[in-house]
Amino acid sequence: MSLQIYEFSRELIDISQKNGKYVSGGFGSEVGRFHHPVPEKIKDAVNRGDFRINDNYPPHTKLQANMVFRHCDWNEVEGSNLINRELLQQQEYALVAREIDEYSVLAVASGAIDDKNRPLVVYRYFWLSKPEENIDGIGVLLKWWLNAGKPKFEFLETHNSNELSYSVRELSGNFDSKNCEPLNPQLVEKLAEIKLYPFPFRANQSTEFTCGQLHSLALHLQKQYNIPLAWAWNVRRLEYPERFDLIYCVDEIYPCIVNNIHQREKSLKATPNDKPSVQSVPQKVQPDEKTYGEIKKCLLNIAKTDSIQREQYLKQLTQYIKKYPINQWNWKSLIEEEMTEEPSSLAKARYIALLVIFGQRRIHEWLYWLRKQRNVSFQFSSLYLQKKIESISAINDTIEVSIKAGIINLLLQCKSDSLRLEQYQDIEWLLIQSDSIWNVYFKYYARELLKQLIRRETKGNDEFCQKVIENLKAKEFQQQYNQFEHHFSEYTLLARLFENKHNYPLSALFYQLSQGKVPNEIFERDYVQIIPTIQEEETDIKNEIRQDVQRHRFSVLIFIKSHLEIIFFLTVMILGMSAITYISVQEHFLQPLEQKSK
Repeated sequence: MSLQIYEFSRELIDISQKNGKYVSGGFGSEVGRFHHPVPEKIKDAVNRGDFRINDNYPPHTKLQANMVFRHCDWNEVEGSNLINRELLQQQEYALVAREIDEYSVLAVASGAIDDKNRPLVVYRYFWLSKPEENIDGIGVLLKWWLNAGKPKFEFLETHNSNELSYSVRELSGNFDSKNCEPLNPQLVEKLAEIKLYPFPFRANQSTEFTCGQLHSLALHLQKQYNIPLAWAWNVRRLEYPERFDLIYCVDEIYPCIVNNIHQREKSLKATPNDKPSVQSVPQKVQPDEKTYGEIKKCLLNIAKTDSIQREQYLKQLTQYIKKYPINQWNWKSLIEEEMTEEPSSLAKARYIALLVIFGQRRIHEWLYWLRKQRNVSFQFSSLYLQKKIESISAINDTIEVSIKAGIINLLLQCKSDSLRLEQYQDIEWLLIQSDSIWNVYFKYYARELLKQLIRRETKGNDEFCQKVIENLKAKEFQQQYNQFEHHFSEYTLLARLFENKHNYPLSALFYQLSQGKVPNEIFERDYVQIIPTIQEEETDIKNEIRQDVQRHRFSVLIFIKSHLEIIFFLTVMILGMSAITYISVQEHFLQPLEQKSK
């Protein structure tokens, strides 16, 4: 049997040399250049982020990984004469493996930097098409990759320009079917620990898992529970950890991975007769009328009681949420309208804040009401309570959806022609200046929006992103057919908003869309171009303003000079100054003034 192994890499843009090293201006397409067409199923998985490692957390060097693991001081280690400088520069790698129907894919990730010395993760993907379902395609790729010297992404210089090297690999031979080898005691012990998946774990001082051992463990897990084969080895932070069954971590980022997937774990349980299956989550029932009454009272008590009692009612609410799916609650029977219509009070502010965080009130209407009150205690108590609600792990998913929808609503408001300046200032306060979950999640949303706009894809029901993509396509159509370039002035406030959030790529995009040019200070900080941007030059208008200022200044001097003789003459007459004094003042003051005016 003969198998072919193909490859492609993540596309980097604006490659150059800096301090003797290759750097990039950022990344373009997730599926870069290739010699053999990449199947659509693999493209879709890569574009979805199924292999993606957070760019801010590239794999460590070997030395760095060991240091963090042993809690050593980096300065002490780096200063030691025992350090091998070549080892210090040796890049470690991470592996991400996944089976996608009839295809097997192995992604080799390593670290790089952009032209502003920020981290990037670069990938070299190897894949094959399995002729039979029971072929262990990942095992074939892994064995070949190890024997081939662990090839990873590299910058290679050609006679024309700096390009990435792509090649086609072939592998021929006989391959065994997907048979699990017997587990050693270490793997048996680890397999016994796995009750839920995704299952993240990390190295300790006595044992470390090789990529081969992790794959063997994944095969046994797949055979026992019939789960998809998807694992990540030697990673620090994944974009979507919930999409894996095994995650092997190596440093202090491990708790972050665990927290990110805590609510996305699925129960594993083998059925009788060793039939593999994944145990389904029991269907939750709707609350009855009595329970709805209790929940309604609980929400009111959270708003009305003091902080100590409020904690008790929050715990009570958590129990209701765990038992009943909150996104299916009949909120009409839960909301106490009299509470929302009573005169302004702290209890009312907290109650409405509860409804907003659960997506039961329009965020922009609540925000304008909250800011209009100009009562600091209302604002502080409302935002603090929303933070407490967001921290309840049982409702994380529901809250994330609600917060994202609220942020999208506010961004759409920023595009509205009817938006008043004070309303925009309220939005800027909530998303950027306030100590709130809206501020935190806006940062996450901005990152995700940037990725979606680069790839021209929308995740979920994101009306704002979809509208921006439509405008980008319209702009590209205008440029393609040399039509009159239309500016989208509705993005002016958004350019300012993202500038103040320090997301300069999005700010540059919206300046370009709204004004046709990007201010110098934003253009220089833009590290990923979503569309080609034009730098704003020192315009004639600015020069005219400066010249006007100069002309006005000299005009004032001339005016003073022409009338000052009269002023001094009157002063002399009033004070009885002598003629000699008058002439002296004229020589020392009026003549220099005349020279300046010229």
